[in-house]
Amino acid sequence: MDSIVLFFLYALTAILMENAIFTRILGSGQIAFFGSLKNILLHSCLLTLFTTLCSFISFFINRLLYDYTVSTTERAFCYLIGIALLYLLFYLGCDQLLPIRLRAVKQTLSVSAFNCAVLGSMILAANLQNSLSSTLGYGIGTGIGYMLALLLIYFGRRRLELIALPRAFKGLPILLLYIGLISLAVYGMIGHQLPT
Repeated sequence: MDSIVLFFLYALTAILMENAIFTRILGSGQIAFFGSLKNILLHSCLLTLFTTLCSFISFFINRLLYDYTVSTTERAFCYLIGIALLYLLFYLGCDQLLPIRLRAVKQTLSVSAFNCAVLGSMILAANLQNSLSSTLGYGIGTGIGYMLALLLIYFGRRRLELIALPRAFKGLPILLLYIGLISLAVYGMIGHQLPT
C-alpha cells in the first residue's frame, strides 16, 4: 500500500511542482514552440515511455553503483549508455514488428529518446534515492507533466496568434513572455519566493 501511495505522490510531484519545462527548463526544444498538435502528442507519448523505462533503468544502475564512489559525471555517462541501449532495443523492435509505422515516428523517436528531459529525470530520480515505485512514479510523472506543459504552450500559442499585438511582440517574443509568466506562477505555487 505504501508503494502505491509513493508512486502517486512522486508522480504528482513531477507533474505539478517539478514540471520538466516550467521549473527545470528541460526538453524545451523546437517542437515545443512550432510543432503541430499531432507531432507534439507523438513526441510527448514517446518521451513519457522513455522517461518511465529509463527511470526503471536508473533505479538498477543506482543499486549497482551504490557501493562505489562514483561521480555525477560518471553516473550520467552510465545513464546515457542505458538510454542509448533502450533506444536501440526500441528501434530494432519497431523495425522488426512495425516496419511501415516506423517511418512515421523515426525522427520523433530519436528526439524523444535523447531529450534532456529523459536524462534530467534520471538524475533527479537518482538524487531522491528511494524505492522502485517512487522512482517509476517520478519518471512517469515527468513525462505526463512534459506533455501537459507542451499542450499548454501549444494552445497558448494558438490563442496568442488571434490577438492584435505590436509587431515587436508577434511570434516568439510573446510566446516566451507567456511561458515565463506560467513558469513564475508554477514557481510561486510550490512555495518559493522570489529573491528580494
